[in-house]
Amino acid sequence: MIATQPVTARSGAKATRLAWLDALRGIGAMAVVAEHALPWLMPSLRPYWFSLGMYGVLVFFLVSGYIIPASLEKRGEVGAFWVSRVFRLYPLYLLVIALVLAMAFWVPVRQEVPRHPSAVAAHVSMLLDVVHTGALADPMWTLSYEMVFYLLVTALFVGGVHRRSGTLAIAFGVVAVAAGHRAIGVQIGVRFGDRSRRVQGAFQTRVRRVFGARVRGAPGHTGHPADERCRPMRGVRHTARHGSTQADGPHGPTRAHMVEADRAGA
Repeated sequence: MIATQPVTARSGAKATRLAWLDALRGIGAMAVVAEHALPWLMPSLRPYWFSLGMYGVLVFFLVSGYIIPASLEKRGEVGAFWVSRVFRLYPLYLLVIALVLAMAFWVPVRQEVPRHPSAVAAHVSMLLDVVHTGALADPMWTLSYEMVFYLLVTALFVGGVHRRSGTLAIAFGVVAVAAGHRAIGVQIGVRFGDRSRRVQGAFQTRVRRVFGARVRGAPGHTGHPADERCRPMRGVRHTARHGSTQADGPHGPTRAHMVEADRAGA
């Protein structure tokens, strides 16, 4: 009786931990569903200041980051780990591809999918987003980062780095926080930069309108286009009356200007 208690406690703790992970998966799934369904069903309830879909995807990534290394260490064999991953991911993945291709007779395949053998290789490897290839179904982009994570964890396991997983996790966490801080700062700078430029442009437009209206309302300015065309001739008459020798252009006064000056002098 005493010997069975620790085993029961460990199995209970394990069940609790897995239930906790399942709860997180459920939250992530509901967030993704809400992101895609609310714009169609209840647009007023969709928070446009917060991306529910991206939140759900990040929750799934965090769950994978917790469970995948533990699964690999538990199996202790890279081959068995990859066999389990293939049978977990590819059956549903291939079924979705088959359905999309079967429906291509009625619904054309997305234009982002290249009509080239390289697209087949990208879909087989699931590295669609990594090699910048459009997927048959848009949500497949998340599998690219899952596959990259599997490859990275496998490389760390083969190199024996997982034995120092605590130090490595802290280092990755620091780099992730620094990169996220940098990305957020750049995004905020771009947003505020665009807003500042818009405000500055609006201010300059308002200033031009105000001072332009004052110039148009000045004495001697009627606002008629002919009044604008008469400005150079007025300058010529002013020059002729006051005897100024300033040239009216890069090559001196034109013939029309000189005739107008003679008439004004007469």
